[in-house]
Amino acid sequence: MTATGSLPSLLFFQHPARVGVIHLSVAQMCLAERESDGEYRLRTIRYRYALRPEGNSEPRLRWEYVREFSEGNPCRHHLQGPVSVPFGRHELNLNALHLPTGYTTIEDVIRFCIDLGVSPLSSGWHEVLEESYRLFKTKFAPRGSG
Repeated sequence: MTATGSLPSLLFFQHPARVGVIHLSVAQMCLAERESDGEYRLRTIRYRYALRPEGNSEPRLRWEYVREFSEGNPCRHHLQGPVSVPFGRHELNLNALHLPTGYTTIEDVIRFCIDLGVSPLSSGWHEVLEESYRLFKTKFAPRGSG
């Protein structure tokens, strides 16, 4: 299966942080596949989590995943954004590259937002995110817990 076209944001949040108001958009495309036991398992085809400071038209950080490799996208799990990084005598623009990250969960992105100063909705936010991640790994992840 090839995922093509743009991925619309399914969720959109904005919240004040110590860096100003940030906007988080979340988009995920999944495929329901029937397992040998008759149960269905969701497989992520692609995702995009994007953080955009208020007043900017484009996200500053995007965590993206595409299930299948393509010529223009050698890293399936990657981070991108209009960020220049000194690299020797040159500057690397992370918007032109696909910086490998490994699988990024929405729980990780929410933790990063809290690190930016977004106020959690619950004093037990850490436990809520841990439980959400546990459920993802044990009930929804293709390879079970790990």
